[in-house]
Amino acid sequence: MSSKNDITEFSESDYSISVGVDLVSIERIRRILERWGSRFTTRCFTNHEIETCKGRVSSLASRFAAKEAAYKALSTNRKGITWLDIEVRTADSGSPGLRFYGVAADESRRQGWNSVSLSLSHDAGVAIAVVSVLKRNVQPE
Repeated sequence: MSSKNDITEFSESDYSISVGVDLVSIERIRRILERWGSRFTTRCFTNHEIETCKGRVSSLASRFAAKEAAYKALSTNRKGITWLDIEVRTADSGSPGLRFYGVAADESRRQGWNSVSLSLSHDAGVAIAVVSVLKRNVQPE
């Protein structure tokens, strides 16, 4: 049996959740690729991502959405984070994940990120990414 005293407010918890979501038009990414080609891909995607996607526009679009969703989960307005500081990787199980480098890695550590979950999908001309983060609440310095 539960009582009102059994409720824990999230603000009282040692952990919090941050979520970022982004939706990208696959056609928009296709047009950008047609216009800018490798200038776009090498600016926005790591070599690993380019090799993994093998030119599939829908895969590139979902990774672009993942990077935007990660920026939103970081809640930083980018603060010097580049497109190449966030990389989508695929685990042996096939599930997508994120790897952070440079400023993104520093910022996620500063914010106390404990674990990250990434979900990608594409259908009906759009790609979507959802980034969910469990982070330890950090006391301001």
